[in-house]
Amino acid sequence: MNGLRVDAERAEFTTKLRILSHEALLIEKDGYQLVWFDEDTSRLYQLSASALTREEVIALAKNIEKIF
Repeated sequence: MNGLRVDAERAEFTTKLRILSHEALLIEKDGYQLVWFDEDTSRLYQLSASALTREEVIALAKNIEKIF
């Protein structure tokens, strides 16, 4: 994720992964935060959840990406 800066200070962990064709950053810090940038549409997506599992957050992000 070139040039994108996200607050991950004191995060329990951060992981790079893919949301369909886009590189994303998953941060566990008071729940989950998932951030990815779509260069084709110049859209920045940021999904935060404190009551979902890691797998649910990733699945939700993939569904959001399919819609847009």
